Amino acid sequence: MLDLVKIGEKLQEYRKKANLSQDDLANKLYVTHQAISRWETGKALPSLDNIFELIKLYQISVENLLCLQVNPKTSLDYLFIEYSRSYAIDAVLKGKFDNIHLEDIIHLLDGEERRYVIHQIIHRKTPCSPFTLWPRLSYEERRQLLVAHLKGQYVLPIQELSPYMSPLEVRLLEERKKI
Repeated sequence: MLDLVKIGEKLQEYRKKANLSQDDLANKLYVTHQAISRWETGKALPSLDNIFELIKLYQISVENLLCLQVNPKTSLDYLFIEYSRSYAIDAVLKGKFDNIHLEDIIHLLDGEERRYVIHQIIHRKTPCSPFTLWPRLSYEERRQLLVAHLKGQYVLPIQELSPYMSPLEVRLLEERKKI
């Protein structure tokens, strides 16, 4: 997802480094200075043609110009305000936020979102710390992870997690080991 405000800040930064006014840049690109202003305030994006002209002018990559390589930063308080819920959940699962982890948001998710997260943990091998996540999961979610572990679909550090497991979970592990 493109962050128009960050892209606008980047555009303004490069324009100033090139010692160009908005009028100067507008003349080079055959657009109005109002268009440049809209780009720099995050109200609009340059056209594809203008993006390529800016890349050539500033001698930067498209990833740099469009802030595609930058890890998004946000606070937990604004995560679901700044981003759509599905994007935010996927970004957290992929580790795109340096300061927000799955265990920080799991309690904010509804049932469907939590099922999606558990599926991603099991099938996509989403990196997360079972030690901090385990206490935040429901018994059913923990059971799903245990069953996936027993089926060889997901690896849990059972020895280290066992002190955090309920007697039912320990019994499930023991019964499945007998089979």
